[in-house]
Amino acid sequence: MSRSAYVLATQLLAAVLLVACAGSGGYQPRAEVALLDIRPRPAQDGEPRYGLTLGIQNPGAVQLPLAGLSWRIAIDGREFAWGVSRQAVIVPAHSEAVLELEVAGGAADALRTDRGAYRLHYDLTGELGLADSAARLPFGTSGALDWRPADVQQQGAR
Repeated sequence: MSRSAYVLATQLLAAVLLVACAGSGGYQPRAEVALLDIRPRPAQDGEPRYGLTLGIQNPGAVQLPLAGLSWRIAIDGREFAWGVSRQAVIVPAHSEAVLELEVAGGAADALRTDRGAYRLHYDLTGELGLADSAARLPFGTSGALDWRPADVQQQGAR
């Protein structure tokens, strides 16, 4: 084989490999999830309940059709709540969506009501389920938000 034929064959093989590798990776969806709010709700059967607001941000160039999620929240280092939801939502490209969840606070003492309003430090982990796919998008984030127990919220409204 002549030198020019060898160089041409090597370049052709490199081009084929490059195209094959680029095609196999495909688009990898991703999402950012944050805890936006926690609100006390009326207790049910003596168990405290809370409304959670999660924000889901899609930084990608295509929409994310979500079929549900599983999640866990720790507050100030203590496990607070966990759960699953089959709530479906489509998060448009380069946009965000909001999910409202209601949960029983298994470790409600993580939200201390004895000191009025204060800052909650949270760790939120879980997975988002994609519609029409077995794929799951894991997420994990930490942050802080201001929280006011129900009695403090009512006093502020007077």
